[in-house]
Amino acid sequence: MGTLVAIIDRSQKLRPHSKELYRHAAQLFEAFAPGERTWTPATVEAWRDSMVRGRKPQTVNRYLNGIRYASRRYEALGHGVDFARSIERLREPDRVKRKPLTREEAQALLGTCSGGSLVDLRDRALIVVGLKTGVRASWLCDLSLSGMEGRRATAEAKGGRGHTVVLDDECLGALGAWLRAGVIGRGKVFRSIGRARMDGEQALGDGLSRQGVHAIVRNRGRAAKIRRPLHPHLFRHTYVTWSLDAGVPPHRVMAQSGHRSMAVLSGYVSDLQAESDPIGAHLGNLIENNGRGTLRPRKG
Repeated sequence: MGTLVAIIDRSQKLRPHSKELYRHAAQLFEAFAPGERTWTPATVEAWRDSMVRGRKPQTVNRYLNGIRYASRRYEALGHGVDFARSIERLREPDRVKRKPLTREEAQALLGTCSGGSLVDLRDRALIVVGLKTGVRASWLCDLSLSGMEGRRATAEAKGGRGHTVVLDDECLGALGAWLRAGVIGRGKVFRSIGRARMDGEQALGDGLSRQGVHAIVRNRGRAAKIRRPLHPHLFRHTYVTWSLDAGVPPHRVMAQSGHRSMAVLSGYVSDLQAESDPIGAHLGNLIENNGRGTLRPRKG
């Protein structure tokens, strides 16, 4: 077992999925550069560039994230210097994947789940919370009723730490409609929904996985006829970009989205993200349900 693989195996902060991915990255890197004396920034760059063959840029960047993490831990544990500190991620040729949603796209997306079925109510709540808070898909998966109190909701964020967001009226209205219809008394908020039984009732399953959230967003994007593949992290880009364009102070955006660095936050702003459609004076009036009115808490 290599040094970097052992470092990742001993980590207590990584999620199982991330640990498996980072471990594989460490194995590939140590096979490419056997011997710690060969670990330099130039070696990491050469390894990164060699990984491009047959892999998508986003896949290479995920592997690179694993090496950067292992390199930081390598230095923190006293083995040597952080040899991957300054290595840049690959720039994806298709930047449109990270381009924030326009107002029309957001309305079209919500318009696909304007019905009253359990699936529609769940998906609408998930999309609204994603767009109005900028949280990661893993946060949505981890959110439970015990983590909700008033306008605040707390769930596990990246790195295993708790992250609290503030819910506005649209979030509370969409969540309330879903929770009342789903008759959820405890446990995870966003769950899978089984097929209707003979009596017409639908049983709720376990909490959604990240893959489940990705599938929901992707399928809703197709139903809305949005001409690019959608993914949950796009809501994060949309929230940050819309908020900054609307004049929300960066420190408040970071508190809501959970970003821990201004450098990372600034990466969401680019020329591609400049839209001809103005966002408006503030974030509260942005999302409409395809002309059917904004999502507000139901009375009674």
